[in-house]
Amino acid sequence: MWGRGPRARAAAGAGAGAGGAVAVLRGVTVARGARDVLVGANLRVRRGERLGVVGSNGSGKSTLLSTLVGETAPDVGTVSTSFGSSGPGYFRQQGVGRLQATVLEEVTRAGAAEVRSLEAAAREAEARAEAGGAGAEDLGAVARAYERLEAAGAGDLEARTSRVLRGLGFAPEDEERPCADFSGGWRVRIALASLLLRQPETLLLDEPSNHLDSRARDWLAGYLAEYAGTVVLVSHDRELLDAVCTNVVEVHQGDLLAFQGNYSEFVAKRDAWAEGQSRAAKRQQRERKRMEGFITKFGAKATKAAQAKSIQKALDRMELVEAPETRRGRRSSLKLPPALPCETEHLIALEAAAVGYAPGAPPVLSGCDLVVEKRMKMVVLGPNGAGKSSLLKGLAGSLPLAAGRRDVSPGLKIGIFTQDLAQDLPCDRSGLDFVLSQARAVNPRLTDEAARSVLGALGLSGPSAADTPIGCLSGGEKARVALACFALQPAACLLLDEPSNHLDFETLDTLCKALREYDGSVVTVTHNRLFAEALEPTHTAVISGGEVEVHARPPLESEYEYSGLSTAPAREAAPSGEHPHGGGGAGAAPIAAEADRRAARKAQNRMQSIMRLLDESADELEAIDIDLVAAGADAERSRKIAAGRKAVEERVQALEREWEELEAVLD
Repeated sequence: MWGRGPRARAAAGAGAGAGGAVAVLRGVTVARGARDVLVGANLRVRRGERLGVVGSNGSGKSTLLSTLVGETAPDVGTVSTSFGSSGPGYFRQQGVGRLQATVLEEVTRAGAAEVRSLEAAAREAEARAEAGGAGAEDLGAVARAYERLEAAGAGDLEARTSRVLRGLGFAPEDEERPCADFSGGWRVRIALASLLLRQPETLLLDEPSNHLDSRARDWLAGYLAEYAGTVVLVSHDRELLDAVCTNVVEVHQGDLLAFQGNYSEFVAKRDAWAEGQSRAAKRQQRERKRMEGFITKFGAKATKAAQAKSIQKALDRMELVEAPETRRGRRSSLKLPPALPCETEHLIALEAAAVGYAPGAPPVLSGCDLVVEKRMKMVVLGPNGAGKSSLLKGLAGSLPLAAGRRDVSPGLKIGIFTQDLAQDLPCDRSGLDFVLSQARAVNPRLTDEAARSVLGALGLSGPSAADTPIGCLSGGEKARVALACFALQPAACLLLDEPSNHLDFETLDTLCKALREYDGSVVTVTHNRLFAEALEPTHTAVISGGEVEVHARPPLESEYEYSGLSTAPAREAAPSGEHPHGGGGAGAAPIAAEADRRAARKAQNRMQSIMRLLDESADELEAIDIDLVAAGADAERSRKIAAGRKAVEERVQALEREWEELEAVLD
């Protein structure tokens, strides 16, 4: 799979020319602040492929997308693109700008404008045909104009609009509401819907699922998996990547590592390759040590000088096998400050509480009776728009109650984390400076090392934390800076609103472990079922129909399904002819894919066993060599030991041949 290595493979693809490609990067280097994000990167995005872009927060995924669309100019190297007449469709987690426009006006603005333009062109072609006597050339122009109009989806724009809006969670009555009525996350959905309705030949999507519940993510996965154009998808959502992508590229230390297959297949092959390289490097080190020992011991002896010289030449010619770097570098664990003491067992209590935003308007939640107790771990579930964030604001006291009471333990300190914290960070300060200023307002004796440790535990270390202005950080890195501020301030109760958004897999695991071990209370809103389960909640709050029900137990399967937190995507089936991007699904395809996955898992398990056997054989050979030296002039004993060594070598060769066959299975 890898050829001479990941960089060699990527370079070979990039050097193949632009035929059949929508974008080609050749030797691209891009700097952000004081660091190089991409270094000599090569990539070829083929027309019609669905490419997943993965990597840790701050590795350069968003920079790669902005470079592909031309918003970021490379410092070194070239970028060639062929996105088609409509240009690329680029989504970068920004909400709509026209807040007074209705949802329907906003989402159809780009698509309807194109349709109107094509309709005008068709009418002009018809007028020219009539004026010119309807010759063959004029009639051909009319036909082509109507073909373009049909390709733009003029005939089913209304149906497509309805399907996209329903898929992303909008109700029919939402279409006539102004965009200003919606929260930031819903405005991002409106922008995504507008882009999807444009149907550009190439979609470049930067974390499109961050503000979606699982139902909307499942719909989006089905839509993108059947998209007729090219899709380049940056995401930390494993299920979305698996459902959509046919190819994956990992951004790691400025390099691009390309692989054919979905995300799970990529991880399995990458890890197997890395382990194989480590094993080969270890075996080579032993062999070099043995050769160097022979040269040192016998190089001065006349009877062995020629052999020692030959071994030295072989050693000089040996191409060094380097063990791959650990892609997920070890991080120190994150430990939250001990919970501050409280006078009462009940920290926050809502009694018959009503939570709403507009005076006189019906409240979002009413009749809420909820108590947050010491050491409680509560997850808040419910579909989008049910009022989960409103409940959190009511608990925090940042949203005054429309009715009822809110009682808090005397002197209660609450820690709050929301997505807005990352958006409101000062762009001109470094992450470390800002974290220190926030933390020292509470704890003046906090050391630089303590702040660096927390940032490092969240995966933000080195120049990213110390030198780079926050304005140059990625969305995920900004979220980590906000999390570091949150994690360094002692509290008795932590309230978190969708903490999994923007975070890569490892950072999310680190945060979840810290929250699980925290000795205070935690209340978190989440759409991430894996995060909800890993937290090991003691309580579940389910919001339905404007009411809140609290249960002293982890969530039930039915509550996950009701809230759209499904870990097994069930794609929406499009009626025949309704989907704007055709592509029938052969019934045998899922069966074949499952068979391939089973074969891949079996191969991976056997490869793990082979690694252990090869390491044991290497130790056995080393022991045999020691015995050979000890045998000295005893010819019979040396002959038996040598025969045993040959048997081990043959076993090693057989295992290595089997390894290569298993690699072919994974390929």
